[in-house]
Formats: sequence, structure tokens, C-alpha cells
Amino acid sequence: MFGTGNDYDGATARTLGSGQAMRHQWLDTGSGDTFWAQSQASPTPAAGTVVAIDDTAPANHQWNLAAVEVLPGSQSPPPPDGAAPQVAVTDPKAATTISGIVALGATASDNVGVTRVQFKVDGQAVGAPVTTPPFQASWDTRTASAGIAHGHRRGLRRGRQTRARRPASW
Repeated sequence: MFGTGNDYDGATARTLGSGQAMRHQWLDTGSGDTFWAQSQASPTPAAGTVVAIDDTAPANHQWNLAAVEVLPGSQSPPPPDGAAPQVAVTDPKAATTISGIVALGATASDNVGVTRVQFKVDGQAVGAPVTTPPFQASWDTRTASAGIAHGHRRGLRRGRQTRARRPASW
């Protein structure tokens, strides 16, 4: 149970009733108002239980107080996701000799959902992460060493990742 209030008769600290805790209090001496939030000092044992949210002082001030009961959620958390995302290179084709600017392509799937695919060559990102299918990027092969097998892309979802490699010669 939580309560929040304002005292427009004066910037005076509140004295809470028994079993309550002050969450925050601001004495605005410029306007002469007090604003505060309070709660029960311990959790209420069951929804619908009658509890007191009150202030015992100052007794001669007019003030407003609103109270709210916060109930726990009734939904169970989702089960843990133990399945890794699946990523496959679609372009360039395996064992293809390429040169110049080439298209990179991949498919990615996951039972939870794919948030992005980041193409990488020799550990360096090729373009920005691609967040929607088709997962494609362009790469200038003239920036890589000739005759060496390169290739790498990464699919990610909810902070987890999978890596798959398939070299191509160029």
C-alpha cells in the first residue's frame, strides 16, 4: 500500500502513523507546501487486507492524500530460451571466387525472434546491422587480402548470439 500527499498549509515535515515508512518528502519553503510519498513498512499479507495510511502530525493542516494498492502480477514468467538462433550464408555461394563489390546475404531464424544480423569479414563489420529480412549487405572485396579465405556473419536475438562461418576465396 502506497500513499502520496500534499500539504498546502505549510512546508512542515510529516509524522507518519505506526507501521509506515516515508519514501520521499519535499518541503517547498518557497511555496509553503509539503509533498510526500509513504507506504506500509512491510508488505501487506493479502490483497484486500485493510491497512492504515495516515499522518499523525501536523494535525492542524489541511492536506490531500491518495492511496493505492499495488498487486503482484499473476502471469508466470516465460520459460527460458534454450534454442540458439540459426544463421546461414546465402551469398556468396560456397567455394565461389569473387572480386569487386559483392552482395552478402544470410538467412536467420529463431524461436524468439531475430533482432539483427551483422555481417563481418575478418572480424570487421561490413555496414550497419541489418534489422529486417532480407539480410543483405554489400562488400568491397578490394579492401581484403587477395587469395585468403574470408567470411563471417553473426545473428543476434535478445542479447544472445550465434556465429557461423563459411569461407569463400577471393
